[in-house]
Amino acid sequence: MRYGFSRADIAVNLMRLSRSVRSSPIRIQENISDSKQKHKQLILNMLKSILLLIRNNKWKNEVLVSRLKALNPMAVLDRGYSITRKLPQRSIIMDTRQVDINDQVEITLASGTLTGRIEGKDGDGA
Repeated sequence: MRYGFSRADIAVNLMRLSRSVRSSPIRIQENISDSKQKHKQLILNMLKSILLLIRNNKWKNEVLVSRLKALNPMAVLDRGYSITRKLPQRSIIMDTRQVDINDQVEITLASGTLTGRIEGKDGDGA
């Protein structure tokens, strides 16, 4: 009893130590297994989040592309509209007051371009 421990105390502590050493690898293995499972779940959750972000961004891109297509000048021409320019300046005509009789014009359609001359005007441009 040099350090204040009896043989019985030492024996009890040795048994406890022995039990904990024997059970420790099991606990370590359980902790490793639990950690692996948590890791797998985190990866699955991350992949689900990434897929959701991709789906949302794909939808947003489709909406933006659709809007851009609708605003594309060629799409407007495909719907039957035209762009008329005064020659030789090639300035776009938006009002009858911008042209005079006999002015030359260029008309852009979806299928090509026409050239013509103003022969008459209706309206006051207002």
